[in-house]
Amino acid sequence: MLIDGPVFISSKNLQKRDMMVICDYLQNELRKGYKFIPDKEGIVMSDWLGKQDKMVKKIKFLNQNTSFHDDVIDLNLWNESFDVLCQKETKIQSYLYTSDDAPEWTQDEITKLEKCFHKIGLIKFSLE
Repeated sequence: MLIDGPVFISSKNLQKRDMMVICDYLQNELRKGYKFIPDKEGIVMSDWLGKQDKMVKKIKFLNQNTSFHDDVIDLNLWNESFDVLCQKETKIQSYLYTSDDAPEWTQDEITKLEKCFHKIGLIKFSLE
């Protein structure tokens, strides 16, 4: 299932290394059993309590004005990379994906995701 996730505005040029930092923030915020890694479409929740082999949960960024779509992601290279994924003030629509057998994203997970993204300069966009 793919549902609309939060919309963000980048307050700075977002770099590949920032995605690695987001993954660390998410793991620390959600704590025990959670693991996140960058993916060619965004970020994969690669492990969580109760996860079974084929279950998948992802945060996808399908915007044409971003460069999230590397075919191969070398985590060691991304950790040190200053390559820009999106420019400052870019509006980014996220999508929350779950495979058919995986549990849906919880409100707690989404709230913590927004908090972690904010820490690296992706600010939740709101019309209010």
